[in-house]
Amino acid sequence: MTRDVTIEQEASGTATAALNRRAVLGALSLGLVAAACSSGGSSTASGEAVKKTVKSGDSAAGDEIKVALPSREPAENPAEKTEAPADGVSSIDESGSGSGSTTGGTAMPSGGRVPSIGEVKAPPKVETPAPAAPAPAAPAPGAPAPAPAPGAENPKVTPAAPQPKPAPAPGLPKPEVPLSLGTGVEAVRVANRLTFGTTPAVQADILDRGTAGFIENQLALNTPDPVVEAKLAGFSTIGQTRQAQFAAVTNGKDNEVGRIELTMANALRATESENQLFEVMCQLWMDHLNVSLHDKEFESLVTAYQEEVIRPHAMGNFSDMLQASAEHPAMLIYLDAATNDANNPEGINENYGREILELHTLGKSPQIYDEDDVRAAAFAFTGWTFDMNQNSDTFLEFQFDEGRHFTEDISLLDGAFTRGATTGKDTADALISFLVNHPQTAQTIARKLCIRFVDDTPSDELVNSTAAVFAANNTAIIPTLVHIFNSQEFADSDGEKFRRPYEGTIATLRAMGTALPTDPASEGAKALRDQIASMGNEPWMKDTPDGYSDQATAWLSTANALDFWNSSAALVIGTLSAEITSDNTVLRGGSATAGELVLGMASQFGLGVIPAETQTAVLTAVGANAATPVADLSDAQVEDIASLLCAHPLFCIR
Repeated sequence: MTRDVTIEQEASGTATAALNRRAVLGALSLGLVAAACSSGGSSTASGEAVKKTVKSGDSAAGDEIKVALPSREPAENPAEKTEAPADGVSSIDESGSGSGSTTGGTAMPSGGRVPSIGEVKAPPKVETPAPAAPAPAAPAPGAPAPAPAPGAENPKVTPAAPQPKPAPAPGLPKPEVPLSLGTGVEAVRVANRLTFGTTPAVQADILDRGTAGFIENQLALNTPDPVVEAKLAGFSTIGQTRQAQFAAVTNGKDNEVGRIELTMANALRATESENQLFEVMCQLWMDHLNVSLHDKEFESLVTAYQEEVIRPHAMGNFSDMLQASAEHPAMLIYLDAATNDANNPEGINENYGREILELHTLGKSPQIYDEDDVRAAAFAFTGWTFDMNQNSDTFLEFQFDEGRHFTEDISLLDGAFTRGATTGKDTADALISFLVNHPQTAQTIARKLCIRFVDDTPSDELVNSTAAVFAANNTAIIPTLVHIFNSQEFADSDGEKFRRPYEGTIATLRAMGTALPTDPASEGAKALRDQIASMGNEPWMKDTPDGYSDQATAWLSTANALDFWNSSAALVIGTLSAEITSDNTVLRGGSATAGELVLGMASQFGLGVIPAETQTAVLTAVGANAATPVADLSDAQVEDIASLLCAHPLFCIR
């Protein structure tokens, strides 16, 4: 049964119907072009809005959508909004549940080189008689003891490592169609998944190297792009010591400077870096090991945390990254570990003990641990702090305060981890090592990576095999990624992921070939930061420790869709800032006719080959047709075409 839905924007800026993922995907097969409307009303080159009516068998898909063009009035200043839209739903942990509480080099795999596609160390195979259930692998020394069978009386079940499937044959699946700029399904898929948005240069690189060659090259480019890093030389907080960042932000009482610089540095890197997979992985770990210290005295430490914890380890080893995170003052402050004192008469603070279990490693797994284990973990980290004396030579450096440390026995997971009475830091160090090597942590990390690169609900088979590779390679991230990219599910997953607002903004900038301002104090930098912040997806500004969700259910709403359409339109037609504009010459390309122009833009933006009806709808909206010479199109018409394509449902997914 079909349902009539009109998606449009009224003068108040509200929408008449909600979007959902099924509606979006249902619209794709119909070549629907969604309206890139603005609150000031909409107009077309011909003075009339074009209404396109279609029928769909999907009850969640709309029947009627207005194709309208963005207003060319100056964009509303996002900073004046009283409330930025938050995630569409409450925070969602990639394991399927929410949280219970609130520039350097990268370590390489063994040998110092990147493994080639198909060369990743596979987990050992375990032979089991058919048709009996697979036997669990024997635990490694120091690993958790085998768990009782599900349903046993003990409520805390520690499962054995998942039985791995045989590793896939070397080499990525062959492309289903020839790779080409016009019809290269594989090129678009890989470009949209491994980057923040395809560009002609990325597509050409894929065609030149081949799909596997492009992936291998991106895996090898696993450190910051020096060309882009050089553009950050004028930033007062990026590339500085913790002490210098603190002086630039806190002592000057101008926290806004640090926030703008942090957001702009991330936007520049995501938009212009050739090391795209590296930047994608940085964002993934930023959300996984989230800190958020805005409006606090030590806010500048978020920048230090990003530069010292996330970026150096983004494609190294997860174990190293977790250790660096645990010891960093930003995390110590954010989750209150810095003041966690075993002698506190009011009791210890359990925040970090909870989150290292629930978010960073084991996931929300009541069958694995309980509140007693959370408390034990909190006791293990007592005494972990940092030097808060601004006059000290070690100001902002990690310290272990023995006087605050819990010195009695500690036990977690029914004795799977035990530590005798001690006065040393090594209790928590041993706990971190135990947790990163636990089979459930491998599951948590594998699921997060599969959600990022495959879809929101990856199969248990893929998650289990990925977890086995992660464990077999001692938490090395690159071999784990290779396994995912080598999977059939990755090859079949085109269009299964929804772009979050930040990703959509960066994808728009990349599609336009926009050069961003490198002066963080400029009007353009502030306008872009305000625009990103207004959509509720600014890096490092998620208050809760779970970070921004990577699942569509957190973002699919009418308000978010309209915000994105307005934002992308403002970027394309230049109403956001005079310093951030598209290159009309690049948009026109070498097309002779308006029909060729639309098809060329669709390819450039990663939409692939769009249906003829979509091409007609877009051209009609700007007062042209397929035979109209490109030379006869005004700059405004060209930009309007680009705006409509950036509002197309295909541009909203990756």
